[in-house]
Amino acid sequence: MKTHFRLIFLAFTCLVSTQLFAASLTVDGNFGVNVLTPQRPLHIKQLVSNRALRIEHETDTDYWENGIGVTTNAYKFYYNNTAKAEIRTTGDYWKFSDARLKRDIQSMGPVLSKVARLNPATYQYNDNSPDSSRSMGFTAQNVEKVFPILVSNLDDGYKGVLYDGFAVISIKAIQELNEEMTKMHLEMEARLDAREARLDAIEAKLEAAGHGVAGMSPVTLGSMLLSLGLVGFYTFRRR
Repeated sequence: MKTHFRLIFLAFTCLVSTQLFAASLTVDGNFGVNVLTPQRPLHIKQLVSNRALRIEHETDTDYWENGIGVTTNAYKFYYNNTAKAEIRTTGDYWKFSDARLKRDIQSMGPVLSKVARLNPATYQYNDNSPDSSRSMGFTAQNVEKVFPILVSNLDDGYKGVLYDGFAVISIKAIQELNEEMTKMHLEMEARLDAREARLDAIEAKLEAAGHGVAGMSPVTLGSMLLSLGLVGFYTFRRR
């Protein structure tokens, strides 16, 4: 007899929701649900799409369910029968974000000045060995002062940070920077337009004066030439 031979210690079947349910326990401790030869300590063969496992709260009826999707084979997460997220076969994590799942949608206020108050840092956790790699991020206490929506008190008494939220904040900050740059560009354009108008006026005066330029005083002529030079310089920079 081969040493890896599996002996079914317990096997039974029953009818649940018109579907056949089977469980098995091998001598090496592998338990199977709908599987007679389980390959892992817990091996589940789901009978319905998207659902294979339910974990219910100890004092109420709230629950999480997990399972493999029908078309994408993604591993899905449901909370009280509401889809929350899934992990694709590529390893990518997808969070459900459909507008139909949301309410009271509001645009964010300014964040750029708040971002400057964050303190990006590198650190080691207390349970890390001294030679372990350093982590990077923020302390929850620092983030809470600036973006309290990204900080939560966890069940074990510590504070946690929703790092996914920083992607949204970064995009909002970039949008604000773009708005500021656009405003500065428009202001510079207005200044250059005003200087060009002055240049046109000076050129018109020179053309009207004609040969009279030779009779101008050195101060007047110098002022005109200086104005022409400055306006020409800014016009050149603009182009």
